[in-house]
Amino acid sequence: MSTNNFYRADIDGLRAIAVVSVIIYHIESSLLPGGFLGVDIFFVISGFLITGLLLKELQKTEKLNLQAFYVRRVKRILPALLTVILSTLIVGFLIFTPADYFSLLKSAIASLLSLANVFFYFNLDQGYFAKDTAEVPLLHMWSLAVEEQFYLIWPLLMAFIYKKKGLTFLFYTLLVILIFSLTLAQTSLKFDQPFAYYSLPTRAWELAAGAALSIYLQNKKETSKNISNILSLIGVLLISASFLVISKQSDIPGIDNIPLILGTLLIIVAGKNSDNISRRILSNKIIVFVGLVSYSAYLWHWPMIAFKKAKDQYFQSMVKLLYFTSHFFRYHFCDTSLQHKSSFTYIV
Repeated sequence: MSTNNFYRADIDGLRAIAVVSVIIYHIESSLLPGGFLGVDIFFVISGFLITGLLLKELQKTEKLNLQAFYVRRVKRILPALLTVILSTLIVGFLIFTPADYFSLLKSAIASLLSLANVFFYFNLDQGYFAKDTAEVPLLHMWSLAVEEQFYLIWPLLMAFIYKKKGLTFLFYTLLVILIFSLTLAQTSLKFDQPFAYYSLPTRAWELAAGAALSIYLQNKKETSKNISNILSLIGVLLISASFLVISKQSDIPGIDNIPLILGTLLIIVAGKNSDNISRRILSNKIIVFVGLVSYSAYLWHWPMIAFKKAKDQYFQSMVKLLYFTSHFFRYHFCDTSLQHKSSFTYIV
C-alpha cells in the first residue's frame, strides 16, 4: 500500500516540536516546565497517522493485512531500539552497582517486550517526576510501550468494528473511548498518579483523539486559508501556553492536558490546507529533518542524560564515545536502510 498520498511534511515538523520540547525539559526543566508534554503530541500524531493508513487499506481491500502491518512495525522500531538498549547495558555494566545493573537489565527486557510502562509502574517507588527517576536510563521507554500496545490492539479492534458496524460507528466508538479514558485518567490522578501517567487505559484518549480526527477528516474539503490560519494560531497558542504553564504538579494526563491535545488537533486540521502558514513553517526542511530523526533522538537523549550523572570523568568520556559510535552505526546501518525499505518510516 502506498502512503505517498497520505504523507504530510508538516506533521514531521510537528513531531520535531514534540521531541525538542522533551529534550529541553530533560536537560533543564525550568526552561520549559511543560516540555514533557511533547510525548502527548506524539500520541496524538500516532493515533492520527496509524488510523489514516489502516483506514485507507480497509477501504481499498475490505481487510487488513495484519501480518504485514506488524512486520513493518517491528522493522521500523526494533533496530534502533536494540542498538540503544545494548549500548545502555554496556555502559551500565561499567558504571552501575550489581543491584542497579540487575534493575537496568530487567527494564531492558521489559522494554523489548513493550512492557516498560508496566515495569516502571510496579518497580519504581515513586512516580515519573521523582528525583530518583533521573538516574533510570530506560525510563523513557514507557511511552514507546504505550504506543506499541496501541499498535497491537487498535488494528484488530478497528478492523472488527469497521467490518461489522461501519465507519460512523467506529468514529463514535472512538469518542466513547476518549471520554472513558479521560475520565479514568482524571480519577486515577487522585489515588494512583503513576498508574494515570504510565498506563495505556489512561493515555488512550490522546491516541483516540488523533484517530477520531483522522476519520473525521476523511473526504472533508480543506478549510479556507483564512480559517486555517486562525485555527493554526489558536493551536500554536494552546500548545505554547501548555509548554509554559503546565508543570509536573498539573493534572497530567487529565483535564489540564486538554488544551495541548486540542492545539495539536487544530494544527493538524489547519495543515490540511496546503497554503496554511503553520504547514509552510513546519514543512521547513530543517524542521522536517528533526522530525524524521525524532524517534532516534528520543531513544538516545535520555540514557545519555542519565549516565551523565556519573561523577568519574573517565566514565563520562567513555559514555560519550560509546554513544556517538553507536549513533553513527545506527544512522548508517539501521535508519538509512529502513528508510528505503519501509513505507512506515515516518511514523512513530
